[in-house]
Amino acid sequence: MARRSVTLLELIIVMALLGIVSVVGIPAYRATIERQHCRHAHDLLLAIYTGEWIHFSKTDTYLARGIGDDWRPLNLDTPNPNPPVSPLRFTVDTSCGTNCFLARATHATSGEIWLTVNQDRTFTSPSGRCP
Repeated sequence: MARRSVTLLELIIVMALLGIVSVVGIPAYRATIERQHCRHAHDLLLAIYTGEWIHFSKTDTYLARGIGDDWRPLNLDTPNPNPPVSPLRFTVDTSCGTNCFLARATHATSGEIWLTVNQDRTFTSPSGRCP
């Protein structure tokens, strides 16, 4: 029985198909992952907004929170677990005054602010990454 080997033409065709699949597939995969991170950021920022609103209704103050802070006063587990499950880090800034806050979802590596929400429940995307 004769052995059949792979010809150079067959190898070139397979390599071309793999190249086409990777050119189309990798950007689509990255876009899907980015959309998932935006949804995650929106959901957590909405939970932070709700926690701040409840805290404000009880105490007439908003709470600033950082990466290592205890989020339980806002009735939340930390949105910044260790080890991280997302490249986004969440913080709340109250330097705008006693009756306002700005919660941010920032990319841990680039420092780019992906999404914010304020006391009026206005979501903005300074980077334009999250529609």
